[in-house]
Amino acid sequence: MKKFAFTLAESLITLTILGVVASLSIPTLVSSYKNKQNSVRLEHTYSTLRHVISNAVANGAPARVKSSDNLTQMNKWYEKMIVPYVNVYRKCSDTEQGCWPLVTFKPDGSKFRADGTCGSKTVSFVLPEGSYVCLDDYSKSDIKNNFGVEDVTSDRAVVLFYDVNGNGRPNTFGQDIFISIFNGEKLIPAGKDKSFEDVNSNCTKSGNGYMCMQKAIDSGYKFPLY
Repeated sequence: MKKFAFTLAESLITLTILGVVASLSIPTLVSSYKNKQNSVRLEHTYSTLRHVISNAVANGAPARVKSSDNLTQMNKWYEKMIVPYVNVYRKCSDTEQGCWPLVTFKPDGSKFRADGTCGSKTVSFVLPEGSYVCLDDYSKSDIKNNFGVEDVTSDRAVVLFYDVNGNGRPNTFGQDIFISIFNGEKLIPAGKDKSFEDVNSNCTKSGNGYMCMQKAIDSGYKFPLY
């Protein structure tokens, strides 16, 4: 009986082809896996924060901030609105590092911040699942112009930034960093009061990605968003 076998040359060609196929498919699979992870993490983080805020409001926690860049006031808001309703792994205040990515990026890949904080006079914390959350206050007009939310009950409100996978890359708006606003009564996704076209335009590589939370909800948390 005649036996068939691959020659050395044929084996090398086969291995080369397999290597090329792997080099093309593995990055795509890895990217798809990371997108799925961040999608699940975003939905969970947003649901957790909404539940926390809802419980705090229902129990009469103070809902408003009265002055800008007041660290004492922001700490009090955190102690009343967050601490009683969720186990916080770690808390950072002002420019203390450890609760926000060391470097964050805009959708186009350029650096947004590179000091390990989300800004001075802010409070940030780490949720048990590893998400980073930052609390900052903005004026009603800034919230409307920058974050696309008009339904704010006071002159100033708390904006929540969250990186759903902590210090893991890409630390980029619209990919793993998202924004919602506490309007004095409930948590609202950034971009809620903008048109579908405006949200889609903002949540692109040429936009700032601030309104990607609304796009994520509109898409059923299907990543990538851009």
